Amino acid sequence: MKSPGVIYRRYRQLKRKILYDKIQEARKKSNRNCFYSKGLEIVDQNRTIHTYVCLYNKNVQEGLDVCNHPEDCNAFACRFSKKDIENDFNNELKSTTIRSRKYPELNCLEWVLDKTLEDAKRKPSIFVKIIVLAISALENLIKITASNQKRLMDDQ
Repeated sequence: MKSPGVIYRRYRQLKRKILYDKIQEARKKSNRNCFYSKGLEIVDQNRTIHTYVCLYNKNVQEGLDVCNHPEDCNAFACRFSKKDIENDFNNELKSTTIRSRKYPELNCLEWVLDKTLEDAKRKPSIFVKIIVLAISALENLIKITASNQKRLMDDQ
């Protein structure tokens, strides 16, 4: 079995890759990414037609303009910001049903990491106990030196 560090690294890499792909998809010049584009669904007898209408600088008298080539459009404005995409992605990961349906590999890696984390909390090895003690000692040392530095700066 691989170590939790290797699994966590793979989890981070996969999460970054998925987020990068989502950002790249949102930056593409397409109808669904344009701020001025409005999706319409036209039902005609037995079939449904999906089309997009451009609402940029249009009056009601002029009629609606069907957006066929967003790649060539000068009025294209991206609907999504990077921050919005990151927030949506993080919200999707918080929901277990969405995460298991859309990102099964992330879900699996997270499950494995939770299992190893719970096992480590229940039965920490002597090595883990030593590392935790060393980290807490170093944190205390840093606090002491920081307070001494502040006192020295005030004395000058």
